[in-house]
Amino acid sequence: MLFTITIVVMIPFLAISQTNSTADGLWTAGSNWTNGAPNGSELVFVTNDIILDTDIEIENYGSLTIKGGSLIDPRGGSKSKIKIKDSGKLEIQGNVTIGGELKVEDNGELIVRGCDTLRIGGKLELKDDSKLTLEDCAVIIVDGEFKAKDDVYAVIDGNVVVDDKVESSKNAIIAGKGYIEADKKIDIKNNSVIFGSNIGCDKGPCTAGSGSALPVVLVKFNARFVDSESIEVEWATRSEINNNYYTLCTSTDGINFGIVDKVLGAGNSSKKLEYRTIIRSSSEEILYLKLMQTDFDGKSETFKPITVSKRYAPIQSVPMNEEVLLFPNPGDGQSLFMVLKDLESTTFNVNLFSSSGELIISKRVVKEQMDSAFEIQLLNHVVLQKGLYVIQVVSAESKIEKKYIVH
Repeated sequence: MLFTITIVVMIPFLAISQTNSTADGLWTAGSNWTNGAPNGSELVFVTNDIILDTDIEIENYGSLTIKGGSLIDPRGGSKSKIKIKDSGKLEIQGNVTIGGELKVEDNGELIVRGCDTLRIGGKLELKDDSKLTLEDCAVIIVDGEFKAKDDVYAVIDGNVVVDDKVESSKNAIIAGKGYIEADKKIDIKNNSVIFGSNIGCDKGPCTAGSGSALPVVLVKFNARFVDSESIEVEWATRSEINNNYYTLCTSTDGINFGIVDKVLGAGNSSKKLEYRTIIRSSSEEILYLKLMQTDFDGKSETFKPITVSKRYAPIQSVPMNEEVLLFPNPGDGQSLFMVLKDLESTTFNVNLFSSSGELIISKRVVKEQMDSAFEIQLLNHVVLQKGLYVIQVVSAESKIEKKYIVH
């Protein structure tokens, strides 16, 4: 007689708790969550705007999903780090800025959904069988290095922009239909491949992939009051392609926007560029600012709005190295404004020189109001050719020099 023996193996069920965001604010504030501030082994869902004020570890099958909200390590913050390990997962369906590094290891997984953006202030490191999925239209911007090693598998259908180098080693595979750009080099070694190739690039800027570079990669956009009615707006781009001009719009309700300024773009650039302009506003409440970019062929892109407020962000004095502001800079050589702020003297000589030292403009300026920014137009009836210029502001107490670029 034949007997059948059935062996039942009892596997304990691992229950994972879930925590959802309930309000905007700090990650560490328990009142912003359904079950208090999250730990790394939970299922965490962010649908509000959460400020990253601590390092995070996602582990033991825990996950963090940003869905419709944002996770931001603000400028001047703690440069917080995120580590994903032990089959943990980070899924981005919103806006995420990490001030420090992001590490994915030990079967961890990073997913960036279509047309969402991940910004990393430190390095991005993938190792030990971890996985990366970057969907079509999604973007990762890395200020440090991007390293993939030890049997990593990455599918990149979007765009990766790296300020430092890209390194793939120890059987790492990067596949997909996307595009990678590195400022320094792309190093492929130890049986690794990037988009099917094992040939790197030794001198940047380096590119890889069958996709195309982003028209404009925006890496900074912020604003602040410099006096009771003047707002300094600044932004920076990592690269620009076919970029004609920027349009700056403002709104008091976040819905109805009006154009307040236009600034010429750089056309094509693979280096970081800084832009700055001054706008006027007497708003005492929150003011919304929106930046749009337009190509030479008429196509445009609108970036996520930001806010500025006298109530929630007290007026700050312009730093010593920003006592003289030029805008727009870079510019078209036909319209250039200068703002003087917090300077001791009331009388100045303003001189504009070419890169060869030729004096082109010399003006004597009297600043009547010492308690507010003083604005003057420098290029009356003067058109400058493309190139680099130097502007000197000279008084009895000091001499300040600023560079001005004409595209």
